[in-house]
Amino acid sequence: MYQSLRIIALEQKADEAEILFRAIKVTGYGVKPIQINDEDSLASALEEKAPNLILYRISTNKNTISLNEVTKLVELSGLQTPIIAIADEKIEFEITQYLLDGAADVVQIENIEHFKLVVKRCLASDNTTKELLALKNELVEAQERCNTLMSSSKDAIAYIHEGMHIHFNEAYLELFGIENKSDLEGLSMIDLVTAEEQDNMKSFLQSHNKKPEENSQFITMIIAANNVVLRQTLEFSPAQIDGEACTQIVIRAEAAAPQTGELTHTAQTEFLVTHDISSGFYNRTSLLEELENTVKNIDSSNNKRAFVLCKIDKYESLQSNMGVLKADQFYGKIGKILSQAAVDSINIARFDTSVYGFILSANNDDQLKEIIGSMRISVKGHVLEIGGKSASCTLSTGATLIYDDSVDSSEIVSRATRALAEAERKGDTLEVYTPDANEKSQ
Repeated sequence: MYQSLRIIALEQKADEAEILFRAIKVTGYGVKPIQINDEDSLASALEEKAPNLILYRISTNKNTISLNEVTKLVELSGLQTPIIAIADEKIEFEITQYLLDGAADVVQIENIEHFKLVVKRCLASDNTTKELLALKNELVEAQERCNTLMSSSKDAIAYIHEGMHIHFNEAYLELFGIENKSDLEGLSMIDLVTAEEQDNMKSFLQSHNKKPEENSQFITMIIAANNVVLRQTLEFSPAQIDGEACTQIVIRAEAAAPQTGELTHTAQTEFLVTHDISSGFYNRTSLLEELENTVKNIDSSNNKRAFVLCKIDKYESLQSNMGVLKADQFYGKIGKILSQAAVDSINIARFDTSVYGFILSANNDDQLKEIIGSMRISVKGHVLEIGGKSASCTLSTGATLIYDDSVDSSEIVSRATRALAEAERKGDTLEVYTPDANEKSQ
């Protein structure tokens, strides 16, 4: 794939720099040259341009800025831009020292073929490093998401290593009536079953370690909260924490309370069907069902309703800066602020990744603008702390009144979407779509 490179030529003569740029172009890259001769200009270029490569010219006289200083400036900028030191053939230099000072390699100006190979290697290494960092960030976000799911789970979940507890959720502590986490850390799983079952538990753990796929469930008697003995099914599966092999144990919530288990399972299933798991709000399908019912039951005389779509401005930038998981948390908190600022009770739904949808009462456009305006101001006045980072936002909002049941719900969505698109184009504004007389009667 064609790539255009931003390349800093540091203390380089124009004719020499042009020779090197042409060599890079021959290897299949575009070149955006940045000529620099002093430290301040370099610091600004690193911050503003984010270069792909730095060519450092080793001068026969003393350089204005040393290679070691260049390396430090790159590190301070948070970049990992490779530096290639360029030397005259006649200069006597110690290659090892330049490498220690931060150069990826040292190339003689006359050896263009060597230069091409070094450029290719540096860029390939830089791309690999960026991909690795992206994967690490994705892994951290996945781990945070897993921890969130585990913490919110009604099932009792724990991880053991060599039979000892190393990680667990609140439901697990509650099941066994343990108040302090420190009381469970390092405690053996065998200590949580009755004395009569301890030998059986020990044998099962040994069998599971040898053949986990054949030994995934164990029915035993556990000592639960208040010393109540319960017959439970424990589910075992191989897992990893921080790269270390361990075993996950799950005790299902419905198994811990069989008389109410069916209701619990049904409620959980209904929640998953009707809600967006990441934010906890209703999902798009639920919102559209509510809209359809609203249209069918609308009172054409007085009690009018409105369909509203609110989009967080620059949400993609927020995701890039905070990560997907923290952006989801931010979305959830902003949604709660919207809900609390509403005059009447509303059901917030996640209409899209960065868009909220809801239905509220409003008799005319002016009243609708007043209500939504107040909600938007409430959001604008909040600065939220998410994972140690401060963030705020504005909302682009599109809305339309539902006049009577003669208009299809899909047309209502279309009107609000068109209003939102116009508001988004302007940014941080509210647009109300008002149909003309013909549209109202269609």
